Amino acid sequence: MKRRLAVLLTAALVGALALIIPTASPASAATTGVCAGVGFASTPPLTYPITPGSAPGFAAANSGAFNFSLDNGACVPGAGTLTASGNLAGYCGLSGGTGVTNTGNSFGYIGIGSILLITGQVVGVVNATPDVVFTGQSCTTGATRFIVTGVAVGIDAALPCASLVVGNLPTLVSLNVKLAPPC
Repeated sequence: MKRRLAVLLTAALVGALALIIPTASPASAATTGVCAGVGFASTPPLTYPITPGSAPGFAAANSGAFNFSLDNGACVPGAGTLTASGNLAGYCGLSGGTGVTNTGNSFGYIGIGSILLITGQVVGVVNATPDVVFTGQSCTTGATRFIVTGVAVGIDAALPCASLVVGNLPTLVSLNVKLAPPC
């Protein structure tokens, strides 16, 4: 039974990844900057989608504003700090959202596990985990601060906006995140 559940959950996550559809043409994209490093994100309290205990069940999804700052890293060309803010919905390990960077680049993301896939006028892959080191955050009690590591590339804002469309993720959360002009 446990093996069947693991296979079902794996298939659901792979199916969710297959629903990510970028609409911008990367062949004509002009890179405006590349950032890599470690930063911190602040979010509303995010918990696991399944509540533990003697009567397990589904937790309610949370939504709200997020803020991100690349504290230990670099962006090229030029020296500067990358920050971003926006809105998200979902759980710890299963969320999606949209935002804008301090350089005006709009983006959307979907997070499955600790991996966040970013698309739009910023593309990249980052790892986001609760900050257990500095602040003792936990997805069991509701994490509000995450350590974010990875790389992202800014795309010329004159290009068409990209979309991130995510369908139903089996009874856990339904997300439909789209960037609408002007992004």
